[in-house]
Amino acid sequence: MKKVICLTLTLLVFLTSAALAYSVDINNVDKKQAIDYISNQFVVNGYSIITSNDFSVVVQKEINDIMYQVFYGSRFNTTPVIRISLNFAQVGNNVRLNSDAYIITNPNSAFEKSSPYTKKDFPQMIDRLKINTETNCSKTSAGKEDPPIIVSGITISTKRHSNGNMIITEVNSSSNAYIAGLRRGDTIININEFPVKNLSLKEFETYTNNQKGKQITLKIDSFENYKQLSIEFEAQ
Repeated sequence: MKKVICLTLTLLVFLTSAALAYSVDINNVDKKQAIDYISNQFVVNGYSIITSNDFSVVVQKEINDIMYQVFYGSRFNTTPVIRISLNFAQVGNNVRLNSDAYIITNPNSAFEKSSPYTKKDFPQMIDRLKINTETNCSKTSAGKEDPPIIVSGITISTKRHSNGNMIITEVNSSSNAYIAGLRRGDTIININEFPVKNLSLKEFETYTNNQKGKQITLKIDSFENYKQLSIEFEAQ
């Protein structure tokens, strides 16, 4: 009986929580560049652009999670979508990004119904977009920036995520890393279970060069989730 009550309460929270609205300031970028870059990031990660203009973008993607399909699917359409609204405003040299997310039942029909999307991975995804946009779209600064390093077809920025993760700015499409699933915008958390926040870029480069021809395990913070990839690093 207690298990039934707990499950019922969990489902009520799951179904009735308020939508996550989340705002960030993207520093030292132009609004148009930010819109173009962020729109592209959603597209390459399987989202469709529903509307787009000079101030806002709306994207959506099918949800293949069975729990969401059970509670948000319908007899007309069993697959709901997550729909994300992104609103941009230039504030001085920065861009204010206001975002929210909803689950849509019967998407793209006259019978659409929206419900709040409450998973805590949504703010994390927006935070990643902020860091990646700043890395790739920042206006030229007065100071000289060190060049990125390239190891085994992976280009790694000298800038770090706020948590110390290494930011990947490009992956050669013919490299082992790309074939294994590594993508631009991913961040490296661990290499062979060792946190990269404790490594300098030079130490990372030296370590990977010593591992050529061997399988290296990378823990990755990707666009929407975490993944662990086993990659054979190639000779430069």
